[in-house]
Amino acid sequence: MSKFHSMINRRDFMKGLGLAG
Repeated sequence: MSKFHSMINRRDFMKGLGLAG
């Protein structure tokens, strides 16, 4: 479960970076 959550968090971070970039 921890791994899955980490993946989602990372994906969100990437999405945020893409929007900010």
